[in-house]
Amino acid sequence: MVIVRTGWMRTFTIDSDPKRYWNSEPGLSLDCAAWLHARDVAAVASDNWGVEVMTPNAAAIETVLHAVLIRDMGMTLGELFVLDELAEACETRGDWSSFFTAPPLLVVGGVGSPITPLAIL
Repeated sequence: MVIVRTGWMRTFTIDSDPKRYWNSEPGLSLDCAAWLHARDVAAVASDNWGVEVMTPNAAAIETVLHAVLIRDMGMTLGELFVLDELAEACETRGDWSSFFTAPPLLVVGGVGSPITPLAIL
C-alpha cells in the first residue's frame, strides 16, 4: 500500500478555505498508474478528497485515474486520510514504513465503506 500525504487537508482545516479546497487538489496523475502497477501496489490512500489531481475551475470533474486504478487494476483507494501526525512520527523515526490496517464495514453490494485506519510504527 502507498499512502500519499499532499498536505491539502490543511487548506480546509488550517487555512479555513473550503472554496479553494473543493475547487481543486494536488494528487496523483494518470502517469502514476503504470508506476503503481509495476510495483504491484494493492491500494493507495491520500489526505485529499479524490486521490488524483484535480485542476482548478474545471468545467467537469474527470476521474480518469480512478477508472484505471479501480476498474482496470482492481485497486482500493482511500480518501480524506488525516496524515499530518503520522508524517511527523515517521520523520522523527527516519523511517516511513509501517504496518497498516483498515478493515471496512461489511456492506453487501456496497462499493465503499467507512474504515478505521491504523498505522503501527
